[in-house]
Amino acid sequence: MERILRSQKMAEIVLLPVRHHSPACAFHVNRAIETLRPSVILVEGPDNANSLIPVMVHEDTKAPFAIYYSYHDQSGRISEEKEHYKCYYPFLDYSPELAAFRAGKRLGIETAFIDLPYGDILAASRDGSGLLKEEEEKSNYNDDYLLSRNEYLKQLCEKTGLRSFDEFWEKYFELNGIEEPDEKWFGSLLIYCALARENTPRESMEEDGCLARERFMARRIREYGEKLAEAEGTVLVVTGGFHTPGLKALLCEEDESVVIAALSARYEAAGPGKPRKCVPAGKEAHLREGRKQQVRRPKRNVPAEKEAHLREKRKRQVRRPKRSGPAGKEAHLREKRRESRRTRERKGGDGAGKGPGRVPHALFHGSRRCPQRIRQRHALHRVLSENLGGPAGDTDALRRSCAGYDRHGREGDQAQGGIPVHLR
Repeated sequence: MERILRSQKMAEIVLLPVRHHSPACAFHVNRAIETLRPSVILVEGPDNANSLIPVMVHEDTKAPFAIYYSYHDQSGRISEEKEHYKCYYPFLDYSPELAAFRAGKRLGIETAFIDLPYGDILAASRDGSGLLKEEEEKSNYNDDYLLSRNEYLKQLCEKTGLRSFDEFWEKYFELNGIEEPDEKWFGSLLIYCALARENTPRESMEEDGCLARERFMARRIREYGEKLAEAEGTVLVVTGGFHTPGLKALLCEEDESVVIAALSARYEAAGPGKPRKCVPAGKEAHLREGRKQQVRRPKRNVPAEKEAHLREKRKRQVRRPKRSGPAGKEAHLREKRRESRRTRERKGGDGAGKGPGRVPHALFHGSRRCPQRIRQRHALHRVLSENLGGPAGDTDALRRSCAGYDRHGREGDQAQGGIPVHLR
């Protein structure tokens, strides 16, 4: 949002930069109009369509719709072929231009288009540029190509890791745009538009008819400003963001580079700030109030000697490894297995699976919580208790005894093979 302060001969002028068909732009434009309550709202668009504004804002007109412009070059003003030219100006419910017109009707504010008539735009454009592009079958009046195709944007996308202007816009302007104040949001957009314009060759803007259109729009804005000077009104102007720095330079009668340098300096002085977390306004206020009402406990006043003693005690404590991840869990399980092995050795036997009456350790490999392993252990214990009367090293007797059981602990005809017993 860029303001040009009122003077004795001119009313206050507020310039709102927008991107066509942006929901965030439409939201901020509508809210800015509600806040400012201007005397007149001027919108970028060929002024020979002003008679259609009442139809556009009528309650029976439902978006999407488009204004269709056509021009027959009978005098050869544009080309020797004297061709027919056509152009579309589409509108959606979230188009900021349509949002401005609807807000004007709702609040009883005068509205108007201020751009060159369609035929004059064609005359100001060179062949193959602007609305005279040959590759487009349907020419679109509100194309953002000047805002979205420049060297500055290419470098910006490379630095931020984004693939296109659409991704850049979505991330930095659309997603959290509704949560930001109007001044801040329009200020950030204006800085981007100024830098995009600075990195666009002036010859390209002249060929597209951009500069001729801006001169005409600035002249119309002045007319409305002078008309409302005595009434101390406000003129609100809604145009594509690429035109806003150029319009300000023309209205203030300053060099465009000076205007862009002033905008950049203002941004650097304010600083970009930290990115805001996307929190609804109502919830944010609720959290803020909750933090105010919190009662914080005072810190316990511990004597210095006792504090030193507690610190020393904490140092001597043996801490178990954290189980925050797979590595910590594995270390914990290893320690647990070691403790279990030491407990078995204390109860009897000279090693894992080598004491009198103990089962070889290899029989118990795998998870002990698995139902299959539990059934297997029960079967082996039964075999050992019934058939191992001799010394523990009699492995031949153990193999003969296990021949009737399978790995699931089933015996007899149900068995599908002997238990795989691996003895040392």
